[in-house]
Amino acid sequence: MSKIVTQPTGEDNVKRLKIILLSFGIAFSLFFTKIFA
Repeated sequence: MSKIVTQPTGEDNVKRLKIILLSFGIAFSLFFTKIFA
């Protein structure tokens, strides 16, 4: 618990990056399927 409380910014940044990458990948795949299908 102490580590999570002492380092919240790093974890938040990693989570945000993962969420952004995931959303970008999903959007890209959707666009590709729409263009090719």
